[in-house]
Amino acid sequence: MIKEKLHDALNDIFVGIIIALISIPISMGYASVAGLPVVYGLYGSVLPIIIFGLVSSSPGFVFGVDAAPAALVAGMLVALEINSGSYEAVHIIPIVTFIVAILLLIYYLLRADRLMKFISQAVMGGFVTGIGCTIILMQVPKLFGGSASTGEVIELVQHIIHEVLEGFNIPSFILGIVTIAVILIVKHFRPRFPIQPVMMLPGILLAYFTDIESMGIATLPAVRSGLPLPSIPDFKAVIHYMPDIILPSVVISVVILSETLLATENLALKQDREISERREILAYSLGNFSAAAFGVCPVNGSISRTGIAAQFKAKGRLMPLSAGLFMLLILLYGTGSITYLPVPMLTGIVIASLIGTLEFDLAKRYRKTDKTEYLVFYTAFASVLLFGTIYGVVIGVLLSQIIFISRQAKPSTAFLGKIEGVEGFHSMKGHPDLVKPIEEVVIYRFTGPLFYANIDQFVAELKTGVQSDTKVVIVDASGIGSIDMSASERLMYIYHRLKRKDIAFYFAGHVREVTEHIKGYGCGELISEGVVQYSVEDALRTSGVLLSHI
Repeated sequence: MIKEKLHDALNDIFVGIIIALISIPISMGYASVAGLPVVYGLYGSVLPIIIFGLVSSSPGFVFGVDAAPAALVAGMLVALEINSGSYEAVHIIPIVTFIVAILLLIYYLLRADRLMKFISQAVMGGFVTGIGCTIILMQVPKLFGGSASTGEVIELVQHIIHEVLEGFNIPSFILGIVTIAVILIVKHFRPRFPIQPVMMLPGILLAYFTDIESMGIATLPAVRSGLPLPSIPDFKAVIHYMPDIILPSVVISVVILSETLLATENLALKQDREISERREILAYSLGNFSAAAFGVCPVNGSISRTGIAAQFKAKGRLMPLSAGLFMLLILLYGTGSITYLPVPMLTGIVIASLIGTLEFDLAKRYRKTDKTEYLVFYTAFASVLLFGTIYGVVIGVLLSQIIFISRQAKPSTAFLGKIEGVEGFHSMKGHPDLVKPIEEVVIYRFTGPLFYANIDQFVAELKTGVQSDTKVVIVDASGIGSIDMSASERLMYIYHRLKRKDIAFYFAGHVREVTEHIKGYGCGELISEGVVQYSVEDALRTSGVLLSHI
């Protein structure tokens, strides 16, 4: 047991170092996307990941500077007409992070994790893929010596064309494309190999020993060593921007909450572990408070780096702790060499990492199994590309609610029959030759809450099942978890209508709460008259149908 624990501890330390090395180029790239000097990406990979690892119920998850918040911050700066890397950007971004942290703390207090269940995986997948493609388009000009851009897909494509016409540096482009190709090839054949930091070494050596700047290949600006002193964000410096940053902050907080919580739950399922969703939200909030203190953009869970940690079987809190401490050592003693990193190589590393987060495979699975979710995925994806990340989030959330309501309003239903020699009752949909109806009996199964939006469907379908020789109508309500007043009153209507025709009506197999609701809505007659039954079998016995004869 002790030997196993020691092995796990050493493995977590090793994985933490790997995560820190991978985070160097990725976090610097995303900090640049957000409009900050690249060193802030390294700052965001120290205290936030340590605090998250100590508080989280899922310490194997990696927290830090990542794509979605960075893209949202970039979009906000464009809307406010603030230049990337400017004095205003450096001062306004930690304020946004601070507001996001407060919002996440409010979500923790309000138990908002329950609301996130209503945002579908298709919406989140389309949204994340849209952000990934947007950032790739933003970064493409840097591959051939141009400047990054912001905006939606049309503006980004126009900017790429403009930069190509202004000047296309072939050596820079070759260096960037080779970087992307090598990373993707290695990841395909050796997914556990930390190729991202390894790719930095030849780039640094190339810039150190050759004059690549004479070929038009840019290198990173000087990265100062050490950590900045923590401070409270300077609200006075950007007070006139405050009304315009509230909505973007809300959107960023919702994205951090939904994307990271969904990914954390997926990881927990794969590892067969239990997590506390509420505790996760607290960890997100505290991580962002620490990020704000060091001037970093909002931080969230990194799906790509978490996947690498999972492949190396990271288990405990030593992984994020060692990752943060190792990044601290890099900031103190290792920033000098980062200056030699060619910009197209850093851009290639970021683009390759983003390609790994695109979820088109999820869309392919939906295309085969669920056309609605397939459409939802690409609607969310297109919304981000065409209208921007903030509007993409709004459209995605609204789309999730519309899909949820529409599915609740039209749930799954079926008429049931018997299969000879097989116990239970089975749907007659698609199996008319195998499943036979019970003579003079109609059994109708309804799955979902029964309420005002779907009671008309319930009544209409039930009417179609009643034939001239029908003597008994039974609703299999085992899949009905709730009922409202409108539906209860309509059940009374159905009962009396069928009674006048000498047809027995039963409502069977529902949960206890449904009975309480029926009583509370003044429809207790259904219970006193024996309409409500514990099971379909009980309803058949009460009606006089002999089970041995069916």
